[in-house]
Amino acid sequence: MAGYKKFGKDALLMTIGSFGSKLLTFIFVPFYTAILTTDQYGIADLISTTTTLLFPFFSFIICEAMMRFALEKGNDPREVYTIGVRITFAGLLLFFCLSPIIFFTPLKDYYWFVVLYFVTYSIQHAISYFVRGIDKTKVFAVGGIVQTFISVISAILFLIPMKMGIQGYLISHIIGSAVSVLYMFLAAKIYRYGLIFRATNKELQKKMLAYSLPMIPNSASWWLADAASKFFLTAFIGTSATGLFSVANKIPHIMTTMTGIFGGAWKVNCVDDFGSDDSKGFFSDAFAKLSTIIILILSCMLVFNKPIAYIMFSKDFFQAWQFVPLLLFSTAMHAYSEFFGSIYTASYNTKFLVVSTGIGAVINITLNCLLIPRLGIIGAGISVVCAQTSICLSRILHSRKIMSLSINWKLYIFCYFTLGIQIYVATNSYTREFLYSGLCCLIIFILLFKELKQISNLLMENIMKKLKK
Repeated sequence: MAGYKKFGKDALLMTIGSFGSKLLTFIFVPFYTAILTTDQYGIADLISTTTTLLFPFFSFIICEAMMRFALEKGNDPREVYTIGVRITFAGLLLFFCLSPIIFFTPLKDYYWFVVLYFVTYSIQHAISYFVRGIDKTKVFAVGGIVQTFISVISAILFLIPMKMGIQGYLISHIIGSAVSVLYMFLAAKIYRYGLIFRATNKELQKKMLAYSLPMIPNSASWWLADAASKFFLTAFIGTSATGLFSVANKIPHIMTTMTGIFGGAWKVNCVDDFGSDDSKGFFSDAFAKLSTIIILILSCMLVFNKPIAYIMFSKDFFQAWQFVPLLLFSTAMHAYSEFFGSIYTASYNTKFLVVSTGIGAVINITLNCLLIPRLGIIGAGISVVCAQTSICLSRILHSRKIMSLSINWKLYIFCYFTLGIQIYVATNSYTREFLYSGLCCLIIFILLFKELKQISNLLMENIMKKLKK
């Protein structure tokens, strides 16, 4: 497959964009934890979590179809854009009509923040996915940096001189999303695709909805298998526990950034020649590279878990370090699940996505109810790990019916056995824990050196090509 040339280019652009964006976010975590209380941070995260829950039901996840159908040759991008925008705004209108329900929830004092957060979140997803679909990866990457930069600058203004507290924090994120949408709309010249006044291609709309609608229960199940723990923590313990759990997730976000770079570029490229012998080799090789990235980042993060927590977590937030190892592992399983999920989306066979995430959702809810009252926050971590692992394993086994990949399972099983030792060491206090964990990391690095070298060569090759231009 000639896919690696374009894949490498997209991965490089997303690396630059995501690193710039996430680095700013990462640097300012100590700033947020120094000013906001654990309760305030917990409320802010609940708003974000609620948005991710409601988004699939009111957007019909049409953004995924906008990207997938814009990528496919033979479709008119203008028609794809028109359909996507119409459905997005119809969903927003429905959301606004039903939004007074918020007044009967713990977020009732933040009604307008929830509404504005949801509106900007939905529009940004529609525009950013379409931008990727029309192969404007650079615009998408820079859009992420613009969003984070504006959010950080406005947060500094609202939290320090204006002392607006949690309201200022929420407004800064809303402004960041809005400015990012405006940037992508202008930079990618989306206005050339017209607005929503042209006649709708009914046949294409039917196909796009047939593609995206089955993803709604899948997305809801993802939420139940992952983010639902925050609501259980709020119910059983309080928003302070939710705040600690949310902050603990900030370190795993580093891994999410790296795998997200891979995944973002992968979604755009995996559809090419799907089902051919070349695509099977492409998927197998991509899995090897993804596994190398995941395992090495996970291992390194486990080594430096406490030092990073000392730097990032202020005041009462520091105790969150003990929940990070489990959440790191959960993030790794999620990344694998997303990769194998691409086999289903590329083949237009998305039904099992719902089944697999449904299994994870049931496991997470059940374990949350059983473990949080007994173990507290660590119970939520265990629940998420079990849920994400079950989703990952079910997709690995079932996806063989569509495409059987060539994978060196012995190597990865040994690597994860070594990571298991690291996780055990990282969640307990030993006098030489840094030495033990570092030794495990070195062993993993040696085992994966060959694949890591290939990844480095691929990136360097694309960097040199960009410099020559």
